[in-house]
Amino acid sequence: MVGSALTSSDFTDPGPAPGSGLLELGTLASARLLLIDDSRFARKTINAILANHGFTNVKLATDGEEGLRVAREWLPEVIITDLFMPVKTGFDLCRELRDDAAFQETPIIVQTSSDTPALRGDVFEAGASDLINKPINARELLSRIRVHLERLRLIESLKTYRRQMHEELNSAKAMQMELLPADQTIDEMEQEYPVKFAWHSQPCQGLAGDIWGAERLDDHRIRIWNADFTGHGVKSALNTFRLNTFLRTSLKDDRRGPGDWLATVNDFLCEVLPVGQFATMLCCDVDFRESTIDLASAGAPQPILETDGRNEVASIGGIPLGISEGVVFDQIRLPFPVGSCLFAYSDALTETPSAEAPLYDMDPLIDRLDELTDVKLSKRPLALVGDLAAVAPEGLDDDLTLVFLEHVKVKGVRDEQETSGQIHLVSEKADEPVVSTVVSQDTFVIRTMQDAEELTKELAAQYPEPDAVSTGIWELLANAIEHGNLAIRHDEKTELLLANELDSEIELRLSLPVFRDRRVQVEFEKSDSQIKLKIADEGEGFDFQTYLDGEARLDAPNGRGIAIAQKLSFDGLTYRGKGNIVEAVVELSKAEPCNSA
Repeated sequence: MVGSALTSSDFTDPGPAPGSGLLELGTLASARLLLIDDSRFARKTINAILANHGFTNVKLATDGEEGLRVAREWLPEVIITDLFMPVKTGFDLCRELRDDAAFQETPIIVQTSSDTPALRGDVFEAGASDLINKPINARELLSRIRVHLERLRLIESLKTYRRQMHEELNSAKAMQMELLPADQTIDEMEQEYPVKFAWHSQPCQGLAGDIWGAERLDDHRIRIWNADFTGHGVKSALNTFRLNTFLRTSLKDDRRGPGDWLATVNDFLCEVLPVGQFATMLCCDVDFRESTIDLASAGAPQPILETDGRNEVASIGGIPLGISEGVVFDQIRLPFPVGSCLFAYSDALTETPSAEAPLYDMDPLIDRLDELTDVKLSKRPLALVGDLAAVAPEGLDDDLTLVFLEHVKVKGVRDEQETSGQIHLVSEKADEPVVSTVVSQDTFVIRTMQDAEELTKELAAQYPEPDAVSTGIWELLANAIEHGNLAIRHDEKTELLLANELDSEIELRLSLPVFRDRRVQVEFEKSDSQIKLKIADEGEGFDFQTYLDGEARLDAPNGRGIAIAQKLSFDGLTYRGKGNIVEAVVELSKAEPCNSA
């Protein structure tokens, strides 16, 4: 049957007469149709049918090989192909098209004169969308083309709608993240008060019904609170905006105790929340001068206080907000000496994987917190999140908020030097060399691409040839943020660049709880013989050996940054551990410029 020619007997019906109204194409008329057939008569006849009934954008190919080339160049919306052709059959054509991501959903209509069940099965297994038998009924062919085009347009419309919804959801998510304490606010409070924070906020859907806040009361007191509205998603998220607006306006300068403060919030929510909706809330005032903490609760999970390395429940009760007006909330005062730590959380922690069989009842939670007392504060929320992920791999069923607040020893001193949105110098340049050959030694911690850009300029100025090393420094810092801390794969980056969405994706990931606390640490050491740069990120590492072949990678579509740094900027480039630490060296004692390799 290979190369068999069609005759007029292969067409049983010329199709509806032009203008009959059977095919009102509208916008479908300009659809890109690709017709592949080795029979000149078939190509001419089918093309005439398509043209006579309104299709204006048809291309022809004489065999599967030519058809594949045209398809890849032109990206047709529907492909009509013969099955048995020389050079490349319709079977092979279908398989190769389906192996190409660009044609995963492109309708492929196969025409054949054989109608055995086995062959039909083979055709669909090869990737065909539809099959039409010879002799070809023109009316059937036209109707099938229209059905597939309408389906394709519907899919494209749904994709566009989904993309728009995704963008709007991301915008709303970013707006909601702005309701939470900003990194700058936390940094400033940690400098002004003897306190240290660590927190994690994670919606179970795109938007959350959880919200928390931290604010100054006076020069020795701060307030933190967290609220959890019923449900999750858009409805609950809107309630967080309502609450935030009320707190920032009506209660902006309210210095009353937590009990009276909660009573005012309750009366407000009783007015604005629909029947059946409510919120749980915890409010805590910390007095660093008196080393005490005042607490009041509106049905929130019991907070936990760590003192002298032991964690205990701070028992405090109350009814949820928004149910009944005029409620009086009890308030308790507890010691909160230096070294104490408050842990506040939403009920997702104690109801995962289910409320009936949670991972953490109160006793197991206390035991787990006791285990974490020797762990850095910033790592504790992620440790608990990891525990939950192990028992709920498909995700949480409720929004999760975890807040740790520690009363530290010395006001303004932090054991972890972290910044957001700005370069932070951890150790100033030494007045005297630490080692006889060391000229200067600095450590920096960065988080954003803007940080990386500013630090690149500052570091490059320390080299004999700034222009030669600036590109390499930038590439290594960008890799550490993008691929390390933010876990953007190389193929993802390529797609994002093509869609002009890389910057927005980076900003989004920087705002997500799973990534927002990650930092890149940069150690700079300059001696009289060399300059050594060490960059460490908090990512999962990668197979760095693949990217160290500079000659092979310079023209690669992605992963070129390492090759550029190795080939053009540094005398030595070495990756350590799992690939999340890189050391770059420039020899100062060499007569040649460092980029002369």
